[in-house]
Amino acid sequence: MSGRARHRTNEEAKTVLVIADLPALILGLWILLALLDAHRANDLVNFAHIVAGWLAGRSHDPFTMDTDWVRTG
Repeated sequence: MSGRARHRTNEEAKTVLVIADLPALILGLWILLALLDAHRANDLVNFAHIVAGWLAGRSHDPFTMDTDWVRTG
């Protein structure tokens, strides 16, 4: 592999890492703010809450089961 191709691959890997680190940073910030019981009226706290909720939306209560179909009468 030539030096130019290796450099391009390295830059692409850095880009992927930055894109993956941003959501992790926002979720970590929200966890920290929740643990510190930050005031939700604050703009930064509100922003972190909204974005973290959107990022974690698919994993919210993954083991909660709808029990309506289990009931027989």
